[in-house]
Amino acid sequence: MVESSSFRNTVIVALFGLAGTLGAALIANWDKIFGKPTPPQETVQPAEAPRLETPREPPDRVGDRTTDRKIATRTAQDTADTEKDSADVSESEPLPPPARSTRAQKMLPITGMWRDLTYPGIQTHFEQSGDQFEFVRFGTLPDGLAFRTQGAGRLNGVEVESRYTAQYANGSYSQGVCAGAVSAQGRQMELQCNDSLLGTFPLRLQR
Repeated sequence: MVESSSFRNTVIVALFGLAGTLGAALIANWDKIFGKPTPPQETVQPAEAPRLETPREPPDRVGDRTTDRKIATRTAQDTADTEKDSADVSESEPLPPPARSTRAQKMLPITGMWRDLTYPGIQTHFEQSGDQFEFVRFGTLPDGLAFRTQGAGRLNGVEVESRYTAQYANGSYSQGVCAGAVSAQGRQMELQCNDSLLGTFPLRLQR
């Protein structure tokens, strides 16, 4: 009975030892028996390099810069032309003074007494100062009415313009204007007058 229990214990110990040996061998060779699990691989896409774009100016700004360049070029050209013209003018001979007008050169003195060829018996006396003059006209009209006229005017070369006021023996008054020219010799004067009382009439004076 004692031997039977000892034998059983020996067998049990041997079985435990064998189980431990087999377990250790199984653990040591686990990857060889079952294979090592391969972890899933992730596909990594290569990062795309960012594109660097050259900044573009708005169309209106590009047009403005083109216009600015054109304006700057034109301004520089105008400045160069102006300087060139100034240099040409400075190197050229001085310009002669402007010639006086032909009318100013032909202005004739009219001071003195002039008799009326249209209405005999009427005389006109002129007093001239430069291109300005005053006059007194007196006599008798064809109808026998005496009068006296005072006026003033301007002589532009040989052209004559005047205004006057006339007083008549019957107490009447009139106003008028005359325009005409002096002859090249300064001996005759032809005028066309417009009077508020007598209407339009011609005058021919001679001295």
